[in-house]
Amino acid sequence: MREKETVLARLRDDVINGISDDIIAVAKEGIALGIPASEMIQQGLRKGMTFVSEKYDRKEYFIPHLLLAADAMKAALEVLKPYLKTVRTKTPGKIIIGTVKGDIHNIGKEIVIAMLITAGYEVFDLGIDVEPKKFVEKAKEVNADVVGSSTFMTTTMGYQKEIERELEKGGIRDKLTTIIGGPPTSPSYAKNIGADDWAENALGAVEKVKELLEKGKGS
Repeated sequence: MREKETVLARLRDDVINGISDDIIAVAKEGIALGIPASEMIQQGLRKGMTFVSEKYDRKEYFIPHLLLAADAMKAALEVLKPYLKTVRTKTPGKIIIGTVKGDIHNIGKEIVIAMLITAGYEVFDLGIDVEPKKFVEKAKEVNADVVGSSTFMTTTMGYQKEIERELEKGGIRDKLTTIIGGPPTSPSYAKNIGADDWAENALGAVEKVKELLEKGKGS
């Protein structure tokens, strides 16, 4: 029991401190000890990322802290994912996420993805500068429950509305939920373009996705 608690604490601390090399060894140690991958993600990685995100929201941590934490978390997830599949047959939901056309900002999206993955969701990252139609194509391909889009510039905000239109054209808008985010966006903007919700930050995104799926919309 003490070994298990030590592994979980080290995973959490390695995420907080952004130590990618050590976290890989710790994840492998946890697997060798028989600790479920899902437990290491929830009780180790997620706790660490939540701590970092909360510090960032309070302006006690900055972007470099977020990036290092996200890199450490991803390194551990690469070790744990194969084992996670053997203990979970169904995820809480499938999420499509991308930065809209004309925008190459990636940091916020990467943090959101890391938080969603540690919460157990299956996430499909479309990357940056993504055409509205690609959101629809991927959503159809994987039977997505949620489509998320981000933008950091006022000049590209219109593409979030275009995504809503393309989902309607594709005949799947009523089969999933949509959530948007990014500095120039707001709850009123989300409502105006027809999105189901808006998230201010990574932690908020995870909570909003959970709330949206609990409402029963989606596949």
